[in-house]
Amino acid sequence: MTEIDALSNLLKELDPYKLIIEDESIKHSNHYQQAEEASFPSHVKITIVSKRFEGLSLIARQRLVNKALAIAFENGLHAATIKAHTIEEFRLKAS
Repeated sequence: MTEIDALSNLLKELDPYKLIIEDESIKHSNHYQQAEEASFPSHVKITIVSKRFEGLSLIARQRLVNKALAIAFENGLHAATIKAHTIEEFRLKAS
């Protein structure tokens, strides 16, 4: 299982309609030194689409994602850029 797969598994609890996780750790290697025993990438960009975000503010959505990633933050994940959309928002952006 890759580090990205492990992050995907943590986010399954949010029942994503669409999930894209990009490892951006290499972009930050000049200013962030990750521990060798880290189980997750240090920096990621996450786009997640879920019904669970309906009626929630952007902050509440990000809190849900951060809560799901708590184990990752304890084991090597340093920062996550999060774009959290409802299915309707995602469909409107796609059209």
